[in-house]
Amino acid sequence: MTIAVDRDLDAIDPARDQGGDPRGVWRTAAIFLVPYLVLGLAWAFSNPPSAAPDEPDHLVKALATARLEIGEPGPAAPADAPPIVQRNASIARVYDIPARLAPSGYACFAFNSDESAACLPHTTTRSTELVEALTPVGAYPPFLYLPIGLAAGLGTTPDQAFVLARLVVLAMSFGLLLLAAAHLIRWMGRSMLVGMCLVLTPMAVYTTAIVSLSAIELGAACAVAAVVVVAMRDLRSLEDAATVWTLAGAGATLALSRQLGVVTLVALLVLLVANVGPRAVVALVRQRPRRFVAAGLLVASSVLIVAWWELTYDRPSHVGSVVSLDAAQGFADGFYGIVVSAIGNFGWLDTPLPDVMIAAWVVLWIVVLGLGLLLGQGAGGRSLLAMLVVTITVAYAIYATVFHSIDAAAQGRHFTPIFSVCLLLAWGAILDRIRSLGASAVARLVVSVAGLAAVTQLAGVYWNGRRYATGYDGPLFYLSDVEWRPPAGWLPWLLAAVASSVLLAVTIVRLRRVPAPDEH
Repeated sequence: MTIAVDRDLDAIDPARDQGGDPRGVWRTAAIFLVPYLVLGLAWAFSNPPSAAPDEPDHLVKALATARLEIGEPGPAAPADAPPIVQRNASIARVYDIPARLAPSGYACFAFNSDESAACLPHTTTRSTELVEALTPVGAYPPFLYLPIGLAAGLGTTPDQAFVLARLVVLAMSFGLLLLAAAHLIRWMGRSMLVGMCLVLTPMAVYTTAIVSLSAIELGAACAVAAVVVVAMRDLRSLEDAATVWTLAGAGATLALSRQLGVVTLVALLVLLVANVGPRAVVALVRQRPRRFVAAGLLVASSVLIVAWWELTYDRPSHVGSVVSLDAAQGFADGFYGIVVSAIGNFGWLDTPLPDVMIAAWVVLWIVVLGLGLLLGQGAGGRSLLAMLVVTITVAYAIYATVFHSIDAAAQGRHFTPIFSVCLLLAWGAILDRIRSLGASAVARLVVSVAGLAAVTQLAGVYWNGRRYATGYDGPLFYLSDVEWRPPAGWLPWLLAAVASSVLLAVTIVRLRRVPAPDEH
């Protein structure tokens, strides 16, 4: 299905893309992601070791997985311990990891925004011995931690282990985002990449450079969502082998990332089947049975192995009920906090972006989703509404069962993967109906996205730098008097953030321009 647009907005003809040089599609996707990649590098090196939610625990998990350890259950918590302590104890495992890389004491500034990163220990031991380390993320599926742990194990200190692990997360997540971007460009045109910009908030980019599986889960969800959104418009895209293997590879990765990844994967596949119809899907599978069976087996085996892990090793205590008025009230009260943490709340959720920047992202999302609902025709509009309902329902269910019962707050990054398809659906609906909306209005919206993305991505790196250089309430211009500095100092990474933010703005603005015929 070709998107009808006026000359003010770029829309590469999908049919022309399919017949053209595929290297051009990949090159365009890579160019689009370069600013985000540079921002990720700035985060990886400028953010202090362990300055992310549970990052020391994820490092322990990765180091243990690299040694192919399953670990042993951790000690039980005292009966009178707070529910959150009992929950963490119920899912904790004890591993043997290299003593030289153990991140003991590295969370010295967690939940204390007045404390700079100067409190970090300086471990220099070259011991070859192993030490026991307990981590409350022990019950998480271990499968994608393997490459992260192998890289971290090459370090000689915890500081190096953190950075090496972050770089692997960065590479894995951007590989998946590249798949998503290339697929959207090939079948819907490069203007569709604006939808990805809406997904890649400062918090999303931040997660690409922390020791965690959040960004890998998001990248995989974006790739699956890209396939689903395209196939909803033209099922013939699934006749292409590259599309099928993108869906299979990203789907398997999404399932292996963590338990909620399976939920996101199932929701997206159900959305696809519900829109195109079971008969159409069956007919398509019959045309290429070997290809679809092989792809299906890859995804199904990934889901089954995560289910096996969950049933065997994950037995959390204090699991709440979704049927709870208290949980519903708590979810409603904390909903905006979840949104804030999906846009920009760094460190151990103690370094939020300025309120005006958060509010601007919220308004942008509301505008795009609102226009998508208004302009979405038939099944497209119903699909967007259905996915919004599913996203909120899943967020509430996870909050009620996992967080409310231990008096903890849910984090927006947990739900960004399933929310990503809502933003892609909404932006696709806007592009589909751009003549009725007015191309100039959409062009102004794209410029707004460019400006907001550039300013907030830069502010995220700078704000986080101030928090760890001097404490959150330190001077706004902090470079002349810092308590902690990253490798090579602050200036190179801040300059990299400035350059990449400017490049990002230019790149997004160019997405609205129609190239000359010879540029296609």
